[in-house]
Amino acid sequence: MTTTQIICLAIFGTYALGCTLACASVFVTAMAYRDLGKGLLRILERRKAENTLEDVDGLTEEIGKYYASYSRHNPSVHKRYAGIVNWLDDVLMQTNLFDGKKHRWGSWFDGYYETLGQVQAILERRYPFYRCTSGQIQILQDISALAPGDSGVGSVVKKTEEEFISLNSASRKNDRNNAISIAIGVAGILVSVLLTVMQMFG
Repeated sequence: MTTTQIICLAIFGTYALGCTLACASVFVTAMAYRDLGKGLLRILERRKAENTLEDVDGLTEEIGKYYASYSRHNPSVHKRYAGIVNWLDDVLMQTNLFDGKKHRWGSWFDGYYETLGQVQAILERRYPFYRCTSGQIQILQDISALAPGDSGVGSVVKKTEEEFISLNSASRKNDRNNAISIAIGVAGILVSVLLTVMQMFG
């Protein structure tokens, strides 16, 4: 086997490993979304059968407890959703995109779109900083508590929230770039090791 072939083999192996890990991560996240969706569907169907679906406040409480319990036992949920509002937003988007194909997640909730929209509206009022991390939310809440109702403080809170959201977006992009850099670095190390071994035994 020539040096070029070994280098190509090492690069291909690193690429294949990276793709496998990425696919595994996507699969775990997809399974979490499916399981979450099935649980939500059971809640909705049971309440519909009990004629309690119109009790949106009660439904919101039950969905909130269900999401909190599920996410505690399945941390992979946090890789995709910052919180329950983000999750419901995704459910509503999938339902809105539903085009009649059974494989779409949105088909599960096609008859509950309006109800879930009401639940999401309640949760958005309850968690106004849902697009931020838990630490950032605590900071925003502390700032808000300094002078409740003060327009100046409200403006500061709004601007700080926007900066946090922008920072989180940049952080996610950096994480992806770092992952690519690490993969390239590992490939380089493997090539170096293989070349060294070839020189020792060649």
